[in-house]
Amino acid sequence: MSLRVASKPWIALGAIDYIEQHADRKWSVFEWGCGGSTVWFAENFAVTISVESDGQWAALVEQALVERHLRATLHLSPVVDHTVDPMANEEYAAVIEQYPNAQFGLILIDGPVNSRLGCAHHALGHMLPGGLMVLDNAGSTPHLAAAALLDTALGQRLSFIGPVYSEEPDTQCIVETAIWQMA
Repeated sequence: MSLRVASKPWIALGAIDYIEQHADRKWSVFEWGCGGSTVWFAENFAVTISVESDGQWAALVEQALVERHLRATLHLSPVVDHTVDPMANEEYAAVIEQYPNAQFGLILIDGPVNSRLGCAHHALGHMLPGGLMVLDNAGSTPHLAAAALLDTALGQRLSFIGPVYSEEPDTQCIVETAIWQMA
């Protein structure tokens, strides 16, 4: 089976619907973990910036963007620590620090399992008021600390549990995607 880049985020379908209804298309988007989300964000938002740890996957996403005549900024930041330390891979998590605070209306935290808590820490200062923070797989054990941090910092969480978008008929996956809105 060859790898293909989807045309929508691989998050719960209800979360995609919520973003479509509540996000401002003029927003800049920052995401950790590129893929179908990168393509979809580039089609629907003013600016898309993504961080990816896998060089081969990043090249496939770049090709998908070129084929669709879309633009996004992709940063390659290899993951060097594959332990379960939730604050591992600080360099990967800190890529957002290259950008001014309060710049992003939508931030998606996905990517390597052991980087999401660090990503959440770095993301908080970079959200626009009224912006959306999205954490994929929020209910899975490795991501509970990141979800708790965002609960404390941002308040009420909206959880979407359900199937992910997939262009492959044999691919069925149920996930929990959480969204918070910055006050």
